[in-house]
Amino acid sequence: MWRQRDGSNSILLVEGDTDRRLLRNFMAENCRVVGTDGKQNTIRVLEYLEKWGVDGVLAIIDDDYDRLEGRRYRFSNLFHTDTHDIETMIIRSHALDRVLAEFGDEERISALGRRRKRNVRETLLDLGVPIGYLRWMSEKNGWRLDFDDLPVDAFVNEEEGILDEAVMLRELLHRARHRLVGKTELELVLKSAAGADQDPWLICQGHDLVDLLALLFIKKQVKADWRERSRQVEGILRVAFTEEHFRQTDLCRELCRWEERNGRAVVRRVEAG
Repeated sequence: MWRQRDGSNSILLVEGDTDRRLLRNFMAENCRVVGTDGKQNTIRVLEYLEKWGVDGVLAIIDDDYDRLEGRRYRFSNLFHTDTHDIETMIIRSHALDRVLAEFGDEERISALGRRRKRNVRETLLDLGVPIGYLRWMSEKNGWRLDFDDLPVDAFVNEEEGILDEAVMLRELLHRARHRLVGKTELELVLKSAAGADQDPWLICQGHDLVDLLALLFIKKQVKADWRERSRQVEGILRVAFTEEHFRQTDLCRELCRWEERNGRAVVRRVEAG
């Protein structure tokens, strides 16, 4: 199944089916893109294929907190997203501008811009960092806080674009099945986040930013309920992320360098016209 019949073919492992459907648009015909159901599975499959001598295999994983934690993997054919994950990589690109031009609430964007003196991306990062920092510390310390379907509308004021940290902490502690951390410790984490000098694009999680984008900046006509808007906007962002955007990423450049070193087809070539 995995044997390469053609010496120029390649296999690209990615974390899931949505990543597969996005990235296959930018890959060469000779590159087979395979979803593996999660980051650890991607690494395990890569290790297994290398062990059995399957050539021309490479993998892409979300950075998550790898760079911030200084985590390194032994594989020279394992590549990270430029930012925390593929969603944040898309939001950092001009794909966001395309989506806002079509689906953005111009009045809300203008009003929040005047009020906060920040543009849309800056506002998303400002609000996403506290959530992302709590995710990071929860993962790092084994606190098992539950961020699934976090109701950002419960603690983010839509009119002011302000995050109420006390309400957010109360929500997270209420959702926790096992109380492994207290309010005081979480408040210290948020204080650290406020003074952090790490790259916010590595801290913020993509789904959080999409939720904030849907809540604050997307027309309600798209979907009345912000959760439904969020799901729809995530798909729209992926469609708006073009080959041109992908080629501007460090990830694409690293894949092209791997191609050159290994003589394998990975990234789709664009003919000069």
